[in-house]
Amino acid sequence: MKKLFYKNVKSAISIWLCFVFVLLFPVVSDASTPSIWAVPEVALAKSVGVITEGVTKDYGADITREQFCELAVKLYDQLTDDAAANGAAASGGAFTDTDNPDILKAFNLGIVYGVSDTEFAPNMKITRQEICVMLVRCIDKAVASANVKEYRAAKFADSGSIADWALPAVLYAYDNGIILGVGDDKIDPLGYATCEQSIMLAYRIYKENNSATADKPAGADLLKIMEAACGRTIEQSVYADMNLDGREELVGLYTDEANNEHRIWFCSSDGSICKAADKTVSIMDDCDLQVIRTGKETHVAVNAYNYAGTGKNFSVFALRGAGLECVVDGEYGYIGMNDKNDILVNVEAYDGMYDPDIDSTILHTWKDAYVYYDGLNYMEYGAREISKDEYLTYNYSDEILTEITAIESGPEIIDIEFIFYARRNGIIHIQCNTYEYTGIINYGYYTVRFSGNTLNGGAGANNPGVMAPSLSGFEVLY
Repeated sequence: MKKLFYKNVKSAISIWLCFVFVLLFPVVSDASTPSIWAVPEVALAKSVGVITEGVTKDYGADITREQFCELAVKLYDQLTDDAAANGAAASGGAFTDTDNPDILKAFNLGIVYGVSDTEFAPNMKITRQEICVMLVRCIDKAVASANVKEYRAAKFADSGSIADWALPAVLYAYDNGIILGVGDDKIDPLGYATCEQSIMLAYRIYKENNSATADKPAGADLLKIMEAACGRTIEQSVYADMNLDGREELVGLYTDEANNEHRIWFCSSDGSICKAADKTVSIMDDCDLQVIRTGKETHVAVNAYNYAGTGKNFSVFALRGAGLECVVDGEYGYIGMNDKNDILVNVEAYDGMYDPDIDSTILHTWKDAYVYYDGLNYMEYGAREISKDEYLTYNYSDEILTEITAIESGPEIIDIEFIFYARRNGIIHIQCNTYEYTGIINYGYYTVRFSGNTLNGGAGANNPGVMAPSLSGFEVLY
């Protein structure tokens, strides 16, 4: 099966919604201008015609079904190098609430269907699971080598929210790095995407599947150049536009078992420079590469980890001059990005439950630290404990507490304790500890996003573990 972005799907965390929301970059007030992190790929999308007028009116707005349909048809046009009709010309009468020719073309091609037999709901926001379905159909129709029925199974904390009709497309999209999790082992199938995020996704699918793109033919050549230079078979590699010039460099690694280390190599986009990075990474049971987009530049992280226990660490490499420089060396955790524009460092502990029989906390847990790059160093957005009164100043705060209380209550629960934390990147954690009559204490927390003074969305799922003011080894900003 053709992998849509990188040869190593395991390293494809850098795909479609790679958007960093950090304090370094204020919110763009001009809706007709893309966010700073989206500018390079939006410009490239315009250059190859994978963009529509509708999505450029408000880049930060959630995309609608009509807008995404138009974008999908434009993507199909460019991938097939032909008008989207291709024997399936638009015809009227398919829906009573729209006569948009792109919607009708997509309908005739089998890329999109209505919300009913007669209605399309063009102004309705499109959900992430609908995005998966529409894009997978587009790929199936436009890319002859794609087998959209081939994918690996995956289980998410919110799998129950995925509609049966969307599940195959969601699994295919996740397996191929088209859509990523949003943290806490969730896929957020009913969430939305912005116009600029959708443009970037469409461009990357186009770039990976269109032989005319400038940097694609060089990919295999760069790998050959790298392997010739180091004299070894590169075991893992990833392409990343590290200096945001529109061309991708290659970062790869091989295992030097004699010295118990992974050696990291870099090859410039034109193949003229190919050399080892300034640091190596110690061998653990396994490792992988992740692309980290910080806004001003792109980094590549090497995550090394053991299969059992909590042992794992990461190093981050940045392009400096004519080679790679290690800007984070052997920090504890696993670093990557999610679909909500966050750079996350995942750490592990055994703090999900207090067992009175052994007078200790047990239960393996995974927690995310939210980090950003300030241009010199990686920093963590600290979780500042706030009072209940401060929490209740947010719109919908009481409703979310009521929702959590209903979820956590039960005949064995005699008390529920709430502790509140806020981060400067728009995150609130609600620590919810439930006390059982047996003496057992269950520790967990809910993560809610806020903008301004309003909490967005519901409570979500309980993430086992104890929240802390900081979780990484980075300097903390409260």
